Amino acid sequence: LAGLIEDWERRGGRIVAPSERLLREISETREALATYLARRAAEVATIKQREQALKIATKGYDAAQAEDSDTYHKENLRFYEYLAEVIDNRMILDLIRKNLTLGAVLRLRDYAKVIPLVRFAEGNLAVAKAILEGRPDEAETAARERIRTSLTYNIDAFRAS
Repeated sequence: LAGLIEDWERRGGRIVAPSERLLREISETREALATYLARRAAEVATIKQREQALKIATKGYDAAQAEDSDTYHKENLRFYEYLAEVIDNRMILDLIRKNLTLGAVLRLRDYAKVIPLVRFAEGNLAVAKAILEGRPDEAETAARERIRTSLTYNIDAFRAS
């Protein structure tokens, strides 16, 4: 996985240790993808698609409330995958999957298991509600705030580890 394995040429490779720079790069990439997805979905989604996005975000929120981190993380990935499907962009779908996987592997491998899931889930709900209402500016802003909240948490957790 690009970004996770450092090539040592003939000696093989090694799993990289997280750094603030790597965490920022992952987050900045995710912000670019997530804000675009949110904006475009708010612009082009059908009513049924808008309702489905809200349903997925709500399921993630319910899992976060129940402290079911496995289900939350699955629904978080599903939420962004669904938005990529709504805008019918397979390249963004592939990029968001890679980005979320890389971020999750580093976070789950190296940080304390206490993650403010409810706060993250509330961010996804705000994005989904703006999409439901067909408000691209609000959807983009909510996505940006959601990702920046995650970055702040990741940097704080990295510094504390």
